[in-house]
Amino acid sequence: IEVEKFVEREYSRHQEKPEPWPLPMLGIDPQGKNADQAETHPFYMLKDFALLNQEPLCFPTPLMVSRNYFNPSWGGLRRIKNVIVVCEWAPDAGADSLRLLTAEEHSAASKLSASHQAALAKVHTLLAFHHGDEDKKRLDKEGLAEVVLAATDTKAPDDLLDDLMAEYGDGDKGVTGESLRRMLTSGRLRPAHKGRYWVALSLAEAETLRRVLHVRSGRGVLEKNNVEMALHMSTQGAELGKVLDCSTGWPQGATGASQHEAAMAHGCFRFFDGDMHY
Repeated sequence: IEVEKFVEREYSRHQEKPEPWPLPMLGIDPQGKNADQAETHPFYMLKDFALLNQEPLCFPTPLMVSRNYFNPSWGGLRRIKNVIVVCEWAPDAGADSLRLLTAEEHSAASKLSASHQAALAKVHTLLAFHHGDEDKKRLDKEGLAEVVLAATDTKAPDDLLDDLMAEYGDGDKGVTGESLRRMLTSGRLRPAHKGRYWVALSLAEAETLRRVLHVRSGRGVLEKNNVEMALHMSTQGAELGKVLDCSTGWPQGATGASQHEAAMAHGCFRFFDGDMHY
C-alpha cells in the first residue's frame, strides 16, 4: 500500500497581521497622475504578484491585489488565501476619468507580435476558404460571425455583424486580413473602461469596506472625491458573483462595466485562485 504524504515545508506567517490604511487612498489612481504613490498604495497590480523564487504572470492591467491579501515585501514561503471578495473600484467616476477606451488606445495597448500576426493571418485564410468571397481573400458575414464567436465566446446578433461589415468590410466584398486585425485590436468586441479596477481583498478589508458603505449610505464613499465601488463575491460559475454592497453612485450593482470586463475579472481571479473551472 502506497501511503501519500504531503511534503512538510516551513511556511511563514510573519507580518501577516492586517495593516490599516487611510480611506482617502481610495481616491488615488495608482496608474494616474499620482502614480508616484504606487509603492505606498494599498493596492498593486496582479501582474506584479509573485511568490518566492517564482515569476509573475501577465494578467490584465485593471486587475489588482491588496497588500493585506499578499504583500510583495513578505519573505519566505507563504500560503495563499482564497479570493473570496473582489472590489470593483473607480478612484474617480467622473465622465472624464471613467470612460471607455478609444479605438486608438485599445490598438496601442494591443500591439500584435510577429507570431500573433502570423497566427491571425492563418485564421483569416482558413475562414476565408470556407466563408469567403470567390477569391478566398475576404471574409463574408458567416466568416465574421465565426470570428466574433471565437473572440468573445458569444454568438453575435445580426445587427452587430451588419455594423462590423459596414465598418470593416471592403464594400460588399468582405473583410480583409488587415481589416480583421484592426477590428480585433480596436476594442469594438471587448469594450473596457479607463479608470476601472478589480481588486482581490482580504476578508478583513472586505468587512471594513462594507461597513464604510453602510455608514456612508446615501452619500459618497469620500467627502471630496468621486469614488465608486462595489463588492462582489468571487464564486464558481460563468459570471462574477452577486454584489454584496455598492456605493451610492452605483445603485443595485449597476456599475456600468461591460460584459467583457466582468467576465475577464471573474475568469482571471478564478484561475488565480486555482479553480479548475474558470
